[in-house]
Amino acid sequence: MSSHILLFLLLLLTATASDARVFKWVDSNGETHYSEAVPKDQQALEMHESSAPVPAGSVDANHTDTMMQQLESAEAARKARNEAQQKEAEERQAAIKNYRCTHAKHDLHILQQQVPVYSLNDKGERVYVDDDKRAQDIKELSDVIADNCE
Repeated sequence: MSSHILLFLLLLLTATASDARVFKWVDSNGETHYSEAVPKDQQALEMHESSAPVPAGSVDANHTDTMMQQLESAEAARKARNEAQQKEAEERQAAIKNYRCTHAKHDLHILQQQVPVYSLNDKGERVYVDDDKRAQDIKELSDVIADNCE
């Protein structure tokens, strides 16, 4: 359990409350204030009991159990999100490897047929692959296949 959760529970259990009502109001300068009394000529909102701290010793076992269940549920949800993100990343990597494998096998097949292979240069002219370049490309594609194909 993280230290934040423990700190929250400790504060929850040791908080003290006063019986006084608390009001929220905004002054003429637009600043928000909280006080036990409403100044004259001011409109104020009374803060509800849920806004007040919990009195020490008033937290029962059921409330504590509920809080623990909520914390555990939040932790489980976080863990599930992390696992889903990790699975998605693994699937993305698998798709990339599959793509590289498929294209490397295709290109290797073409190079191994000993047919003329060319590419186009900037002028649109055919530039044929010579035997040394063909052998180098075959070696590189074989390495790609070894790394990416199962």
